[in-house]
Order: sequence, then C-alpha cells, then structure tokens
Amino acid sequence: MNKAEWDALDPRERDEVVALTVMGWHKSILQNISAQLCSPGSDEATVDMAPSYTTDRNACALVLDEIERWGIKRVGEVSISYRTLFINKLVDTVIPNLGERTYIGRNWDVLRADPDTICYCALRAVEDG
Repeated sequence: MNKAEWDALDPRERDEVVALTVMGWHKSILQNISAQLCSPGSDEATVDMAPSYTTDRNACALVLDEIERWGIKRVGEVSISYRTLFINKLVDTVIPNLGERTYIGRNWDVLRADPDTICYCALRAVEDG
C-alpha cells in the first residue's frame, strides 16, 4: 500500500489494515456485524474491533512488539530482519531528505513518530518482507 492509498483511509480503516496485515487478525465468517474481525487465536465467529493502533500510543506499542516477533525471514542465502525493514521505512518516512539525517534533532523526530506513521511503516515492512 502506498502513502496516498494509506492517507485515503480513515483511522478505523487503517487500524483494520494493520490488524489484518501486521497483527495476525482475520475476517469473521459473520458478515452482518459491523466489527467483522477476529483477533489472533479466536474462532471465526468471535468478532471484535481492532485496537486503535494508528491513534493510540499504547495500542501502537503492540505493533512494535509484533514487528519484533516477526523476527528474521530467510530468502535463499539472504536474511531479512523485519525490525531493520521497519526502521529503514520509518527513517525514510520521517526524514526523507538524506542530508538531514545527521542532525540529532531530526533523529529525535524518528523516536517521536506518531502512531499513524509507525503503523504505516510497520505495514510497509511486512508487505515488503
């Protein structure tokens, strides 16, 4: 998903994309309920709303934990760390100008990234991994 597609979604739609793609949630078999997602490990008929990953820092922390859990993917002779993919996406998103990456203040911006940015970068890391 590119940034324009992400930006076109409302926050709850973004939360659903993160839940399905990053967090391991799945769609319910029940189609007549507004919250049609099932959390990891639940049965197909137990529905819930995904946490507000893109707006709530505490929920967003779960996304960071999940990226850590994804670990390393081996592709032939190459190992890919989802954590590294995520950090690279985050830095590229927060500090797109390479020349500014040496300034401490700009690096601090990466640490203070908002939940929406963190979730978008986690999504991109999983999609690109």
